[in-house]
Amino acid sequence: MQWLGLQHLWAVALIPIILLLYLLKRKYENVEVSSTLLWERVLQHQQASRPWQKLKQNILLFLQLFVAMLLILALLKPAIPKGEVLAPHTIVVLDSSGSMLTREGETTRFEKATEAVQGLAEGVSAAHTLTLIEAGREPVVHLSRAEDPDEILQKLKELKPRPGTSNYSAAFSLAKAMAEQEPDTALIWIGDGSNSLGNNSLMNDRHMFTFDPNRFQHIPVGKESENVALGTFVTQEREGKIEGLIRIDHHGHQTIEGKVMLFDAAGQQIGVFPFTVEGQESYTLHLPSLPPSPLYHAVVEADQDALEADNQLWSIPFRQQEIRVALVSPQPNYFVIQALSLHPHIQLDKLSAPPEDLQGYDIWIFDEVVPDVLPEGHLFLINPAEESSWLSVSEAQTLSAELNILHPDHDILNHVHWQDVYISDARSIALNGLQQNLVQAGDLQLLSAGEINHKRVVVLGFDLTKSDLPLRPSFPILITNILTWLSPVQSLPIADSYPGEQTVIPFVAGSENRTLTGPDGSRTTLPDHIDPVVVQIPELLGLYTVEEEKDGQRNVRHFSVKLPDSESNIAPQTLYVTQDATSLANENGELESEKREGDASGEGETVEDNHEPYSQIRYQPLVFWVVLAALLLACLEWGVYVRGY
Repeated sequence: MQWLGLQHLWAVALIPIILLLYLLKRKYENVEVSSTLLWERVLQHQQASRPWQKLKQNILLFLQLFVAMLLILALLKPAIPKGEVLAPHTIVVLDSSGSMLTREGETTRFEKATEAVQGLAEGVSAAHTLTLIEAGREPVVHLSRAEDPDEILQKLKELKPRPGTSNYSAAFSLAKAMAEQEPDTALIWIGDGSNSLGNNSLMNDRHMFTFDPNRFQHIPVGKESENVALGTFVTQEREGKIEGLIRIDHHGHQTIEGKVMLFDAAGQQIGVFPFTVEGQESYTLHLPSLPPSPLYHAVVEADQDALEADNQLWSIPFRQQEIRVALVSPQPNYFVIQALSLHPHIQLDKLSAPPEDLQGYDIWIFDEVVPDVLPEGHLFLINPAEESSWLSVSEAQTLSAELNILHPDHDILNHVHWQDVYISDARSIALNGLQQNLVQAGDLQLLSAGEINHKRVVVLGFDLTKSDLPLRPSFPILITNILTWLSPVQSLPIADSYPGEQTVIPFVAGSENRTLTGPDGSRTTLPDHIDPVVVQIPELLGLYTVEEEKDGQRNVRHFSVKLPDSESNIAPQTLYVTQDATSLANENGELESEKREGDASGEGETVEDNHEPYSQIRYQPLVFWVVLAALLLACLEWGVYVRGY
């Protein structure tokens, strides 16, 4: 039930006015008469006209109150959403994102949404067909022009809500393209629209999508907005102790109390921490010292929490591991050695020539040396002067052009400044693989990063002794950035991921028998000799396990998959559509004209867009039936009054 005229709520005052009229009745003076026979009716009226007397059962009073209440209801304009198929062909877009897991009483929003589709299915026939699209991460057409209600009901039983996001833009674009092919096609969107305020906004930019509002209907699902979510849970080993940080986000408006329960890898409870968080605020819990454990599990319990999918997170303590680095240089390069010595987790071996067995190191640094075959591990080449089967090198050329930073946002160039850097000469270098030039001068590649045979390679195309770059503060930062980029498995743990998305899993170079185990126990074999590996995460929340073997040892790591933050904001939103582009252009032109007139007048204020959004929700108004009932009661009241009741 919807109320389209709540601005007339003041009409409720009619009820106490009617009651007041029955309480305040006229009072007459006592008069002596010779006989009361003719004054019986007067006496009756006089007895009934005393003010502030107790209300008696009066059928006229009740009828008048009922008529007044019906008139008030008519002013409030009650209406119910229309559930019937709107056109000969109706396209239904069903939202199945994580926010649809929100509990609404005894059911979830997704269950309510499927019930709405079931109501539409009742009107399906050979003359009224239905197309069902699921607005998942990628839109899926489950039914096309279905005309059998049983087929629709069977398909609805197979659909399940997902903990990931829904791509509103893709789903709307697909449905719109199908609807525009035929003029007798309507579009119905069923969902809470809760992530419409995110990147796929339909509401923030209501001009983003254009569609005929007379053929569009949004059936909103859900009313709950109170939700507490675990936003962040990180742990780190520092000075022999493990510290933790938990952030709890409250996406509702009421003050909520709850508790955080912390468990170790064995499932033993470590502690319980109560908290109180205000609406639209966050609560931060600092854990200065945790008992040793390979991983930790945090669970939140709170009252008035409508969504449970975002109430738990796992954290794997960050422990910096040693990076095994081999520096191959005929002459000691003290600039590079000094920069490497600043890294606290480097295990450096200095070699004058490449060994026969190019194994056993995570990173190989070749200074003016190029190996005949690719080693096992990632590579950093400094001024390579020789060619090989996998590398092409030109003669050194004097630098005459200015330095050009091609990709300033690359991780290797983070906080590295190249202004006024002097470089005497450089070489043009090309990998027989993927290559991205980062710093260039004319046709000479001064710094490039790429990949060859699934190994990361960084190439510095000039002699450090013929440049002032090693004398600048940016040089040790550059070396650290290169080491971090070449060895992500030792530098950082596997980042938390989101269901349905791709994540990058770095592996130890040369490892084998790589597997990924999900929270449900399912195992996926990952390719060997590829680093890193891009994995498509299933739409399943929980703790994932990555395993690999190297030199007979089994290495086990973990990472967690959590609900996207955008899905934790469960407050329902209304989706809007706009008129055609021509109408929008005229509307925007008028608004811009008004703005310019305001500026010209010297007021300096921007004219706000006060245009009402296009109506997109179809309701069945009940005003006619309410007014009809009020008229019937009024006629009944007149009959009662005439008969003297």
